[in-house]
Amino acid sequence: PLSGDEAKELMHERHEGMEDIGDGIKALKGALEAPTPDLATVRKEAAELAKTAPEVSGWFPPGTGPETGKTHAKAEIWQKPAP
Repeated sequence: PLSGDEAKELMHERHEGMEDIGDGIKALKGALEAPTPDLATVRKEAAELAKTAPEVSGWFPPGTGPETGKTHAKAEIWQKPAP
């Protein structure tokens, strides 16, 4: 199990990672909805999302849930972990 400080650090990294994913999706949406789609931005943001996606499951280890501190992640994540 992670120490309290390690858990809080990982929770912070998870939050920042989710913020980055949200920003990428917003940029991707904006590029696709532009009068002339910005394909360079679409490619860049899609590549970033594809690079980040495999990391997400590692952002939710035991000991980083609501029992450790404030989190916006749903409790079900710890009840039904990814295989």
